[in-house]
Amino acid sequence: MTNDLSLYHTNLRNIGLFITISLASNNFKFKNRFMKKEGKFIIVIIFLIISLLLNIELINERNKKKNNNNKSLDIIPYITLSLIIILILVELRNLIYNIL
Repeated sequence: MTNDLSLYHTNLRNIGLFITISLASNNFKFKNRFMKKEGKFIIVIIFLIISLLLNIELINERNKKKNNNNKSLDIIPYITLSLIIILILVELRNLIYNIL
């Protein structure tokens, strides 16, 4: 159980790290025309997809181990999943509007 909880916290920390990197990369100033227009949104979406994949892995691992007693830890991946999906949709909208 201790190893599972340690893996859970490590994975959750990595999810937060990639969300933070995606938000920080959104504020970079690029000199290249492609990077100014489309590239910065693509970089943000890539980091959010990495975070999304880590989150899905975390949910799958928690669902495999149903014998856990801490139900408050089970809701956190679903909250971060909804946050990541909202951020991806916003960035896709920004990308589409920036291209047009």
